Amino acid sequence: MKNMHGKNFRKAAAVMGLIGLLTCLSGCGKMPDGKNGNLASGHEVSDVTAISLFCSHMDYRFSYSFAVTKDETGEDGLWLFNAQCLTKDHEQETVFEDRPVRKENVETLLGILEKYGTVDFAERYIAPEESPLQAMDETMYSFSLIFSDGSRYLTDSVGTAQEELEAFFYRLAEEKEAL
Repeated sequence: MKNMHGKNFRKAAAVMGLIGLLTCLSGCGKMPDGKNGNLASGHEVSDVTAISLFCSHMDYRFSYSFAVTKDETGEDGLWLFNAQCLTKDHEQETVFEDRPVRKENVETLLGILEKYGTVDFAERYIAPEESPLQAMDETMYSFSLIFSDGSRYLTDSVGTAQEELEAFFYRLAEEKEAL
């Protein structure tokens, strides 16, 4: 009898394990709520109040940090640009903070976000699982959006908009006059 009890217990444990495995694999079909992945947020490009793009590269010449933020305290509609990068074919260090951005440049930037569906991309972004092994000289990217309601989305990529956003920010950083 003792042997029979052990067999039933093992069968039950195996069945429960299989049910657990199948449940984990199939999931519930719902995107996780939280910082990224909330499909019901309904943000629009017009809700964006800050955009940043960052790259840490083993070769410092190709590293950059760009941020454009809407100045909520000052003049209506004023956007400010911060940059740290190497311009002029990656030879001249360019660093500044709070440089005003012309309205047409803001419209161009928001147009790029709209063109590539960047807000939707950031909201649906799910970070890949971290590898137990990391390359210390790996190029790292970061993209973030902040919205008027205080929501923020951080991704390690900007999807298909990466190249156009980089070119836009470098062009803006190279402008000598006030933007």
